[in-house]
Amino acid sequence: AGVPRLLTTEGDPLAPWIEVSLELEPWQAGENNLDAIISVPGNGWVYLLTRSYDYRDNSTLPYLSRWPVAEFEQALAAGRLSAPRRLLHSLLGAEGERLRPHAAYGHIQRSDTGELLLAVYGTEPGQTLPSPWVLVSHDEGESWAVRGLIAHSASFGSYLNETALAPLAAGRWLAVIRSNQPPHPLYICHSADAGAHWSEPQPSGLLGHAPMAAWVAGRLLLIYRDLAGPTAAISLAEWGAAGWQRLGALTHYSGGIYDGGYGDLLPLAAGRLLAVAYLCDDDQRAPWVDGWVATLP
Repeated sequence: AGVPRLLTTEGDPLAPWIEVSLELEPWQAGENNLDAIISVPGNGWVYLLTRSYDYRDNSTLPYLSRWPVAEFEQALAAGRLSAPRRLLHSLLGAEGERLRPHAAYGHIQRSDTGELLLAVYGTEPGQTLPSPWVLVSHDEGESWAVRGLIAHSASFGSYLNETALAPLAAGRWLAVIRSNQPPHPLYICHSADAGAHWSEPQPSGLLGHAPMAAWVAGRLLLIYRDLAGPTAAISLAEWGAAGWQRLGALTHYSGGIYDGGYGDLLPLAAGRLLAVAYLCDDDQRAPWVDGWVATLP
């Protein structure tokens, strides 16, 4: 069973990683978790998104934990971090009758007006195929509401799910969305009102899964499971006037396409970054998290 783990490092070059005890409650013995995404959108808060997944019935439940930054830093120094783990659906209150989130993906972002934005994919009553949505919080994540539908999977004709949100200039927003229909194009949508309304999905020119966007040294980058070549890869792309441009692969991996992916990016000094993603042997019994320190071209 997958369990969220928290490791820290510091310095440049990076010091050896140290594991911090992570205690999230409530927790069920044997529960399997797939994701652990940390966001620090400013204003003194740290957020952790986790997701339980049951392979027997393909059910999934997203959770949110949060800490004030000072409390988070003190806990890291003490080697033990704990927090309530709250079901994201329960934080929607009455709007939970409108939308049931299946998973949350990408980083929690802060808009120009100070509210929090989070991309999820979920279903409305009477529907079985999830679609990507944006949630909004006006109280630092204590409660959430539906901000807007990004795209409707059934109407679009493809299962759209994992979505990375990224702020652009002049209050505009970009969404990068995974499609489960081969050859697995990543789609993009634009919003001019902080996620309430979105343009129609358009192909990004990239093929892959699990897009994660981050601003690094003034450049908007994407790390994703790259499916464009003869073998799968963990690759980087950069957003510019012509859209997404692939920068190159951090690594290629053997086995199936699901034997690697789900990366994230952390800016370092002097235009460098730390990229991480999971990889797995062909036997699919020994997944691990790998990392690369890269200098931007």
